Amino acid sequence: VCVLPLVMKRSDAPATMERLLASEPALTFVIIAATVLPDLVRRVAALGAFACLRGPLGAKEIVRVVARARSSLRPRADRRRAGAASQSGA
Repeated sequence: VCVLPLVMKRSDAPATMERLLASEPALTFVIIAATVLPDLVRRVAALGAFACLRGPLGAKEIVRVVARARSSLRPRADRRRAGAASQSGA
């Protein structure tokens, strides 16, 4: 799970998500926005962000959302492992 700010100094979350997904398609993203920018929020949603939260947030809240994102990944990860094992003849 990757936590990103919606707007960064040299980029934005959608552009960063696209670059990271190109090398690691299984990544899941939690986006934190100090200010809601509807166009960027729509773009991260279209790219499959797990959540887009409005900050400022406390560490406990971020940890809770990351935990939910991680638990949502387990079934997909298990299916990927099972598929890889069946393809390798295991």
